[in-house]
Order: sequence, then structure tokens, then C-alpha cells
Amino acid sequence: MLVWLPPQYSQKAYTHAEFPVIQLFSGNPGSPAAWFHGLSGPQILQRAIDAGAARPVILVSAAINVDPPHNPDCSDIPGGPKVATWLAHDVRNLVLTAFRTRADRAGWG
Repeated sequence: MLVWLPPQYSQKAYTHAEFPVIQLFSGNPGSPAAWFHGLSGPQILQRAIDAGAARPVILVSAAINVDPPHNPDCSDIPGGPKVATWLAHDVRNLVLTAFRTRADRAGWG
């Protein structure tokens, strides 16, 4: 799992702010790094924040291709990987406990 924090996260003015989260899915084939390196997600988002077209958010990309070459298609497979549970519950709980994030439904996308 990779996490990007906007610069505001560590700024004094935002010390008590809870940030919304955007969860990024890499697709198949792919990896969490695709959003952060190949697609330049943080840089593109930062330009939008600087231009006033977006608000600061936390970007999270977790592994979804856990059983190559099979594609679990973000679902729980009986007797196999529980990718849907991982993405919907485990990743969310990890991020909520490790970072200052919004916990409400409107704070996650």
C-alpha cells in the first residue's frame, strides 16, 4: 500500500484538520506504484490544489493483484483472496488509524 500526503498535512494551519481520502485502484495488470510514478497522480493533484481547482486530499493505492496470474477483479474469492474485504475494510481501517482522515462517507472516494 502506498500513501501520499498533501503538503498541508504537515503544515501548522492544518494540525487539527481531517483530510478526505481518494482510494486509487491500479487495475490488472498493475501495481499501486503506477498511480504514483507512471501516472504522476500526486504531481497532477498538487497542480490542481495549487490552482484552486482541488482541495488537499490523501491518496491511497493498495495492491489488488494478489494472486497472479489470476485476476480476482476486486472481489472476495471463496477459498481464495479476499480482495474486496481488503480494499473496503482493511485498507480503510489502516488509513483511519494511521492518518488524520475523515471517517464519514463523504470523506472517502
